[in-house]
Amino acid sequence: MLIAIVSMPSEIGRREAIRKSWTNNTNVNKNFTKVVFIIGKTGSDKAEIESAKYNDIIFTDITERYYNLSLKTFAIFDFAHKQCFNVECIIKADSDNILNVRGFEELCQTQIVNKTPPMGYIGGFCNVSTNIHRETGNKWHIPYYVYSEEKLPKYCSSGVYAYFGRNSWHSIYKSCLNSQFFYSSNMRHLPEDVLFTGIFANYAEIPRINIPGFSYQDKPKIFCGNKFIVSLFGYILSAIASIVINEEPAFFSIYDLSVIVGTFQLFIHILWLISMISIVKGGGNDDDYEMFDVNEETFSV
Repeated sequence: MLIAIVSMPSEIGRREAIRKSWTNNTNVNKNFTKVVFIIGKTGSDKAEIESAKYNDIIFTDITERYYNLSLKTFAIFDFAHKQCFNVECIIKADSDNILNVRGFEELCQTQIVNKTPPMGYIGGFCNVSTNIHRETGNKWHIPYYVYSEEKLPKYCSSGVYAYFGRNSWHSIYKSCLNSQFFYSSNMRHLPEDVLFTGIFANYAEIPRINIPGFSYQDKPKIFCGNKFIVSLFGYILSAIASIVINEEPAFFSIYDLSVIVGTFQLFIHILWLISMISIVKGGGNDDDYEMFDVNEETFSV
């Protein structure tokens, strides 16, 4: 299985945090899964030094900008086609996502054994609206001259989607090569997920299957004994590392920040509960307490 993380040259700290958290040896079967970062043109030699140390960065000559994201996604398929042609599954992820890699490995192994459907499939958050944003100023604005249809094809949205079965990504790669992708800047300006999980998937007749848990809108449920709690604290450590190490401010969505702050509050409440239990058992008194305030600047990003 190949996990390709779309990153930027400046995100050195974020890549370091990813290596130390959800892609470390504990969370990834290194005999089954390869993790790489896809980056565009660099303006310094820092990424080259980083690559020499970790050997997990794929360099492209793509200029880093929003409308070139589709080219970076194509670079994932091009790398796989040339360097690991027989890889069964490809996971595309943005650098601000955290994956349960063991779950992806199980899904990939299931497809290898069962081969159902035979052509493979694209998995992700695929129950998304196919309405088109025509209003100017919208981040996902698609003018008529770029795409004239009234609806988008069914596609898989959010920062993570997966190709299960080598036939699936082989077919997508061929569909892209046989399309107007390299001749039409309008086509390349379409959202990359619409292209590679929608339009090209239609050309190749690859099914898309909605898998619960892919959407960033699916807030995790936390309860006692849930292993996700460990992952969530790992997420916080990763986020803090990204803030501390990165030369530029790390980007978090409102939900990301709410998870961090909310979990910190949960952690404080747990500490308070432990202290209360200790007082009840040990007959403590008010002198055992030490008052403290949480400075709002603690979570400034």
